[in-house]
Amino acid sequence: MSKKIVLSPLGGLANRMRSIMSALALAEKCGMTLEVFWIRDKGLNCCFSDLFCVDNLPFKVAELGRMNGFKYNVPRKRNLYITKFFQNTRFEQCLYENDVILLKDSPDQLIDRVRGKNTFIASGICFYPSDDIDTKSLFIPTDELQSMINARSYMFKGCYVVGVHIRRTDNLVSISESPLEGFIAKMNEWNKTNRDVCFYLATDDLTVKATISDMFLDKVCTSGSEVSRSTENGMKEAVVEMFTLANTDYFIGSYYSSFSDLILLMNGNGEIIHK
Repeated sequence: MSKKIVLSPLGGLANRMRSIMSALALAEKCGMTLEVFWIRDKGLNCCFSDLFCVDNLPFKVAELGRMNGFKYNVPRKRNLYITKFFQNTRFEQCLYENDVILLKDSPDQLIDRVRGKNTFIASGICFYPSDDIDTKSLFIPTDELQSMINARSYMFKGCYVVGVHIRRTDNLVSISESPLEGFIAKMNEWNKTNRDVCFYLATDDLTVKATISDMFLDKVCTSGSEVSRSTENGMKEAVVEMFTLANTDYFIGSYYSSFSDLILLMNGNGEIIHK
């Protein structure tokens, strides 16, 4: 029987997607299969299959809720480290965030550690190079979400579209290193040099949304829907925002935001605001 990697992707949407890409690339390199245990929790309370098509995936997805996914949670004080006992009885080895952080800059060591062993990995980072994986081909939005993405993209017909993602609220590093003034200056540059430019703005800060909209008026398009990790509709909106931004002509993102980093990778044309 083929050895396999079982991945429990952690964190929000972009973190989980990047972790899956890493695990898939690692599994392919090691000649192993990949199974993803997608656990709904407060960080992402939505099924994988409600966001992305599951047909023809190169890995198996097991949808788990908080109760049946408990066994695959990261061992920590609040769960009395009980999960570690279960995981150690089922897998030949278990790698957690601290483990893959130490190994992510030494891919050959990671391969040697994993190859030939049924391995459980719980991570929300890019822990193995996945440059050869096409994100858009791997993660295909459901028909429902693709229709929403198409509708938003249609609003830009005839314009040169610059996507803008301004990460705020609880991300103090993004707030400090990607100041609002940097986004405004870059948008002003585009506005002065391209008369047909328009901006698709995604932000988790309503004040920022109002400020940018007031400055650039009819040049700015935004969504009226809330992006929320704790609801299914909120996570669907996150996917729509991500792929709409990825389909723009140019992308401007926030520093220290996995959401921005993944969009830039998917878009292939853009920059991160960093003072």
